[in-house]
Amino acid sequence: MWLLFSSTVFAQNMGQVNGFVKDASNGEGLSYANIIIKGTQLGASSKKNGYYFIENITPGKYVLTASYMGYKESSKEIMVEQGRTIRCNFELEPSPIELKGLSVSAERTRFERDITISTFTMKKTDLEKASIVGEADIFRSLQLLPGVIGTSDFSSQLYVRGGSPDQNLILLDGITVYNPTHLGGLFTTFNADAISDVELMAGGFPAKYGGRMSSILNITSKDGNSKKFSMSSSISILSAKTLLEGPLPKGSWMGSIRRSYFDILFKNTRFDFPYYFYDGMGKVNFDLTANSNVSVAGVLGEDVLNFLIEEDDEELGKLDMRWGNRGLSGKWRQILNPRLYGEVLFAWSNFRTSMNLEFQESGFRFSNEIVDYTAKGDFTYILAPNHTLDFGFDAKNITFDFNVEIDTIKYLDDIDTAKVLALYLQDKWEINPLFILQAGIRPTYFSPGSRLRLEPRLGLKYRVASNTTLNASFGLYSQSLTTVNSGEELFSIFDIWLPIGEEYAPGLSTHYILGVEQWISDDFIFSTEGYYKKFEHLVELNQEEFGEDDFYKGSGYATGLDFLLKKSRGRLSGWASYSLSLTKRTFNNETYCPRYDRRHNLSLTFELALPWRLKLNFTQLVGTGFPYPGVIGRYPKTEYDFSGDSLITDWEEIMAPRDYYRYPTNHRADIGISKAFTWKSLKGEFSIEIINLYNHKNVFFYIWDLEEDSPVKRAVTMFPLLPTIGLKVNF
Repeated sequence: MWLLFSSTVFAQNMGQVNGFVKDASNGEGLSYANIIIKGTQLGASSKKNGYYFIENITPGKYVLTASYMGYKESSKEIMVEQGRTIRCNFELEPSPIELKGLSVSAERTRFERDITISTFTMKKTDLEKASIVGEADIFRSLQLLPGVIGTSDFSSQLYVRGGSPDQNLILLDGITVYNPTHLGGLFTTFNADAISDVELMAGGFPAKYGGRMSSILNITSKDGNSKKFSMSSSISILSAKTLLEGPLPKGSWMGSIRRSYFDILFKNTRFDFPYYFYDGMGKVNFDLTANSNVSVAGVLGEDVLNFLIEEDDEELGKLDMRWGNRGLSGKWRQILNPRLYGEVLFAWSNFRTSMNLEFQESGFRFSNEIVDYTAKGDFTYILAPNHTLDFGFDAKNITFDFNVEIDTIKYLDDIDTAKVLALYLQDKWEINPLFILQAGIRPTYFSPGSRLRLEPRLGLKYRVASNTTLNASFGLYSQSLTTVNSGEELFSIFDIWLPIGEEYAPGLSTHYILGVEQWISDDFIFSTEGYYKKFEHLVELNQEEFGEDDFYKGSGYATGLDFLLKKSRGRLSGWASYSLSLTKRTFNNETYCPRYDRRHNLSLTFELALPWRLKLNFTQLVGTGFPYPGVIGRYPKTEYDFSGDSLITDWEEIMAPRDYYRYPTNHRADIGISKAFTWKSLKGEFSIEIINLYNHKNVFFYIWDLEEDSPVKRAVTMFPLLPTIGLKVNF
């Protein structure tokens, strides 16, 4: 009691300071900025939105300094008074010059004071290092990270440490995005120009997040430039896009739109192109008070495939397919008191697929729709400079609507609902300068099934040397949704989501992670992590036995070693990653490697600044082959043809087990060069890119011709050598 009384009196006799650190050029918050009180040992690092808080300051006059790598240092005089909190905001000017004496960078602060196990953060400059057909793409960039697999040139879907794509939670400003790709997965629906940062948690993620078994992808769009109006437009071989942003009274706004143009370019020609896509993103921010902010964000995207079915210039029917995402979120941020910061979010997400096929006198219609309502609250309480408490809630109501109609008869008209309610509590304690403990618990309720599951989370960081840390993590992660798409499919235009029925337990994965991170310099870091991921209560759609269970039940595991060497600044920047991994699944008493199991995966990507405002980008990918079943034999099968009143004999395939063969090693190099230019008041960049520089024929899949005397296996390959050009203009 005496200690509590003494500490209370001590706090009342001291002062406090808080505020925000922002980028002076656009008003966006800077995370991990360093704020120190000169002449003392007191200081803090800013949170993700730029907020900082320093307590236990003896009353008096001080100089407060904020610094951030790549920005000019800023200092302000403050007068600290007894029992009061002083507000001091900083706006740091970007600086192209590396400042001498700026010894503590944001990356160093993260290295010393945060538990970020299996977490990778990318800024816009990182995203531009990897592109597909001239388009900077979030998922293509993430596929260059350790533990993340891409299965082909035609798919940007993410397979993270042995998990399937439906085991990744994808968030854009708090909106759950269920189908985040265009053109059957060729690239994502997110315009990289409108993105502020991308955070991938490949495993061991904290109690704040849940709902998926493998990873969390948290994408934050730009707040918009609160200082001036700006506009940029660009065109590539795939699409044209525009980004607009500017200030509002006490706020800012941002909007972007992108559309493919082949359908317009070739309209009314013999090369009529029946497909197009579009997407858009927008955001509005407004400061209600010095301590309160509201923001509204939205996303919209759709793919359209529409063509006539003709024979000898006679119209026999038509096909119209549309699929796309829509979403809207509203977030309220509030500094409730200098120690307590909170965010409350409401989000709506909708993914809809429809197909309308008319052929002669018949018609087939299919539709699938997901509507997701989310309410989420996240709060942080600063117990002490080295001790924080995070807590909150996460509630979802998801509706699934399926319709199948042939002619005028409805064969399926089904509506399902899933509800998820989770609470979480997490304690982060820097026990001493060498050891950090982060422990949390996430109780989650699932319906249908009325199941309650406790999900403990634990993270540890220990500095074994001044520039070396040992990291460890453990956690349980649940998932009550799945997709009907088979894990063995080579290609999927879109995903169809389903809730797991009450007769099935929600999927469960257990993560064990141990890693070492080595600080080489302010812009050079090496890390390695070993992991083991156990999967239980997996389900796979039963596509064969009608009337039986809807799903097969299964289990599995994934294990591996990931290595990353990253250089973040300078004339030469980029990273190299290598993964050694093994993934197994067991269904129907059969244990096998799924089609996305890759034993070795190596990637190298870098950017080199050259004279005359030139920039060179290079990416090299090498990966051992994926498993596939293949044909191991054939046999003649005779059937009676009633229309021809005769017997017909055809060859039938004898298929091997699903992981019996492996495709050849896949490797490809991409190179690009860009030239920045200025013309009158315009600034821009012209780029040339070559995909698959040495024209290696990477195998996508094989086709067997059984009609030959000796069956022939023919390879279908992926991208050949493909040159592209692009142009970007800033206004």
